[in-house]
Amino acid sequence: MDNNHNVTELHKLENPLNELLKQGAQQLLTQAIEAEV
Repeated sequence: MDNNHNVTELHKLENPLNELLKQGAQQLLTQAIEAEV
């Protein structure tokens, strides 16, 4: 039971983290592309 609860909490944390990572990666890509132009 405790184990399951921890997994659920992890998933709740993972979603915003993943969104931040995606946004950060996109920004880095955009900056890299702009720097090359």
